[in-house]
Amino acid sequence: MSQRHVVDDNLIQVLKAEDEALVQAEYRLEQAQADWELISARYAAVRDVVTERVGRSPYIIGEPKVDFPSNGAYRFIHMSMTDAVLQLLEESGGSFRSVDSLTEELRGGGLDVSDARSVNAGLQALYRRGAIVRDANGQYALAPEPEKLELEEIPEAEDIPFE
Repeated sequence: MSQRHVVDDNLIQVLKAEDEALVQAEYRLEQAQADWELISARYAAVRDVVTERVGRSPYIIGEPKVDFPSNGAYRFIHMSMTDAVLQLLEESGGSFRSVDSLTEELRGGGLDVSDARSVNAGLQALYRRGAIVRDANGQYALAPEPEKLELEEIPEAEDIPFE
């Protein structure tokens, strides 16, 4: 057997070993992706329960102050665009200057945002629903809460004129 043939056989064996390493790495990657999906779904469910119980986003700086290891990098994961925009406006104190700044903040919070057009579509939907407003300075803000009528202010049916 020639020396060249031995070198070629050795190189083939190295390539074969790297092929096996790739197969194993792909398997680990698939497992990690499955783990990520499961853990991120649980995270979103717990985040939603905490938000409901606390009555506000747990990522708003306040009392009690919570230092999340991710610094909020997953706070919008598995949220709809409109829910994430509303939560971001709540977290930011109620207003944002531009669609681009909203887009960057949403991406930074783990929302899968392809481009600013999807954020703009979410803003338009919220605006049509009356959930947000745009002020004279062009900032997007949460719409003020409508005043709730007290029970004594609600007229009785017989007091409402029908024609």
